[in-house]
Amino acid sequence: MGLNERQMKVLGHVLRQNKFSLSEIADEFEINTRTLYRDINKILKWLVENNIVFEADQIHGLDDVWKARREVGTRLKTVIPKEIKKTKYDSESRKMLILTELLLDTEPVKVYAIADKLNVSEGTVISDLDKVEQWLENYEITLIRRQGLGVYAQGSEKSFRNAILAVVYQGTELKELRDMIKEKFTADLVNRTRYDIADRLLGLVDSRSIKIVEESIDSMERDLGETFSDDSYLGLLIHIVLAISRLKKGETIAVSKEIEESLITTHEYGIAMKAGEKLEDAFGIRIPPEEIVYITMHLRGAKVIENGEIIPGSVSKHSARDIAVQLLNKASEISGVDFMEDEDLLRSLIMHLRPAITRLELHMEIRNPLLEQIKEQYSDVYRLSVKVCELLGELLERSVPEEEIGFIAMHLGAYLERFKSSEIEKSDILVVCPSGLGTSRLLTSKINKEIKEVRVLGTTSIEESENLIAMYPTIDMVVSTVDLGERDYDYVVVSPLLNERDINKIKSNLGLKTKDHSDLESRVDTGAKDVEQDFEIYRLRNYLKSMEKLMKDFFIKEDLLIKTSEEMIRYISRFVHPQNTENAKHLNLEIDRRERLMGTALPGEGMALVHTRTSTFQGIRVGVFRSKSQMIFYDMEGKKEQINTVLMLLAGEEAEREDLEVLSKISAGLIENKKFAKYIKEGTLDQVKAELNSIFKTFVREYVIK
Repeated sequence: MGLNERQMKVLGHVLRQNKFSLSEIADEFEINTRTLYRDINKILKWLVENNIVFEADQIHGLDDVWKARREVGTRLKTVIPKEIKKTKYDSESRKMLILTELLLDTEPVKVYAIADKLNVSEGTVISDLDKVEQWLENYEITLIRRQGLGVYAQGSEKSFRNAILAVVYQGTELKELRDMIKEKFTADLVNRTRYDIADRLLGLVDSRSIKIVEESIDSMERDLGETFSDDSYLGLLIHIVLAISRLKKGETIAVSKEIEESLITTHEYGIAMKAGEKLEDAFGIRIPPEEIVYITMHLRGAKVIENGEIIPGSVSKHSARDIAVQLLNKASEISGVDFMEDEDLLRSLIMHLRPAITRLELHMEIRNPLLEQIKEQYSDVYRLSVKVCELLGELLERSVPEEEIGFIAMHLGAYLERFKSSEIEKSDILVVCPSGLGTSRLLTSKINKEIKEVRVLGTTSIEESENLIAMYPTIDMVVSTVDLGERDYDYVVVSPLLNERDINKIKSNLGLKTKDHSDLESRVDTGAKDVEQDFEIYRLRNYLKSMEKLMKDFFIKEDLLIKTSEEMIRYISRFVHPQNTENAKHLNLEIDRRERLMGTALPGEGMALVHTRTSTFQGIRVGVFRSKSQMIFYDMEGKKEQINTVLMLLAGEEAEREDLEVLSKISAGLIENKKFAKYIKEGTLDQVKAELNSIFKTFVREYVIK
C-alpha cells in the first residue's frame, strides 16, 4: 500500500507546522472533512507498515505523529525516495486500468479506492471516468455512478466480453500477445502494465490450462482437416480462455435463436461440441450450448492455411464471388478506375469476403489494428470504401463496421499501389504476415511500389514460413510484420503500412541492390564500367570496416566469480552499459528473452554462445567472459550443460548486413575451427585475436574469389 500525492502532501504539511488543526488542513487542500479523515487513516496505516511509527505511538492518532515529528521526519527520509519512485501512469494507462477494474468487478468501486491504487487525486479519476464512459458506450455498456455507492459498469455478457477483448488487444502486437498467453514473455517496465491488464482480464492461471486449450484447438484442426492461420488460432485461443474464465465466475453469454438454429446442424458445430466436452472434463465446469455456438462461429469465420497460403474458412449462402464483382463494379463506377481488370484483386477480395460475410451475418466482432493508419495514410481510398460498403450492407442486410471498411480499403489500395510500380530486375522476397490476407496484400503492393528492385514471391503464416522457404531456395529476403523470434533464416520486421524507415531497412539488408547507387557513402574510382562491381567493392569495404572495429573493441574478461547463467547475463549487460542503468536493464531483458527462445550452450564444449539483436546500441560488440565457477546453461534441445566460458555476440537492431555476416563467421568458427574454440576458452587475448584475424582473412579471400 502506498500514499497518493495529496496524502503525501498532507503528511508533509503536518510535520512542518508548529501547530495544526484538521479544519485548517481541510481548507488548505480544499477537501471536505470526511475525505480528510479517510486520508489520515490511510497515512497512519502507511506509517505503521513502513516502521516509521509503531502501534503504541498512534493511539491518539495524528497528534502523536505531530508530537514525534522530528523522529518521524528522520525515519521518513529512508522511505520517501522509494515512495516517489512509485509508478506514475499516463492518461491512457489509467483509462485501461480503470476499465480493467470495472470489467472485472461486479460490485461498485469507490472513486477514492481507484485514486489510491493509481496514485492520483480523486479529481483526476473523475476526469478519467468521463473518458471511460465514452469508451464503454462503444460496446453498449453503461457506466453507473452513485454518490456514496461508487461506480460500476452495466451491460450484457456479450458486451462485456467484447470490451474485455478490445482492452486485451489494444496496443499489443500479435507476436507479443501470443508469447504472453503462452507465458514466454517477460515484459520490461515500459510494457509491464498492459501485460498485467491482459493477464487479469483473461483470467490466466497456469501454463497447464493454456496447454489444455491449445490441445482442444489442435483437435478441432484435425477434425476439420485444416490448419488455422496465426491470427485465427490466437483469436480462438483467447475466446476459449476468456469463456472459461467467465464461466467459472458464473457469467454466461446469450445467443439469438436464429443464429443457434442456423449453426447446430453444421459440421463445425459437431466438432465444437466434441471439443467442449473435453474442456468440461478438464476444467470441471459445464459449457452451455450458447458457448458451443460461439466456438462454432469462430470455426466458420476462421482463415486456414493450405500449401503455405491463407485460405478463408466456411461461408454462408451468399456468393462471395458475386458480391466481390458487385463491389468492384461499384468502386469503378464511383472512382472512374477500372478495378475489374485485375484478376488478382478479384481473387483476393473473394478470399477475404468468404469469412467476412460469415462474421457479418453472425454479428461477430472484427478487429483491425491498422484502422487509424489506413484512415490517415489512405484517406481517399477509405472514403471510396465507405461508399462501396454501403452496397455490401444492403446486400447482407447488415451494417458494416468501420473495421471491415478498413479491410476493403486495404484491398482496393493494394490494387492502386501494385500497378504504379514498373517491372525491372528484382530480388525475391517472401512476406510473413499473420494478421490476414488483406494486410499481406497491402504490404506486398507497398513493397512492389516503393522498392522497385524486389519481387514478392508469396505470403505465408509464421508456422508455414519454413516450408515455403524450402520451396523457394532463390529467396533473397524474408520480410515479416511481427518479430518471429529465433529462426533458421534471416528476416527484417516492418510495419504492414511500410514507412520510410522500413523501406530503408529492406534496402540496407538487400545490400542496396539497386541500379542507382548515389546513396553509397563514397564511390570507389576503380575505372570499372559495371555498377555491380562498384557495389561489391562497397560491400567489401564494409566488411573490412566491421572487422577492424570488432578487432579494436574485442576483449576478454576472466577470473569472474559468477555461479549462474542469470548472474552472467546481468554482468554482461552491466559490462556493456556501465554508465547507463536503463540500457543495462533493457539489454538484460533482450538477452534473457533470446535465451528463453532457444538455449545457447554448445554441447560438450563447456561454452555458451550468448547472442541477440539489441536496441540499446548500434553496430556490433564481441567479447569473452570466463568464470572460475561452472554455470548451468541450456543447449538448443533444452538439455543442461556445465559451462564456464561465454562468447558474447551482440548486434544493434540497425546493424549493417556486413556486420551480421561477420558475426556469423565468428560463430561458425567455433564449430569449424577447433583451435579457435580452444583459444576462446583458455587462450590469451593475442591468441584469440590472431585466430580471429585468420578467420577474417579466409572470409575476405573467399569473397573476392567469388
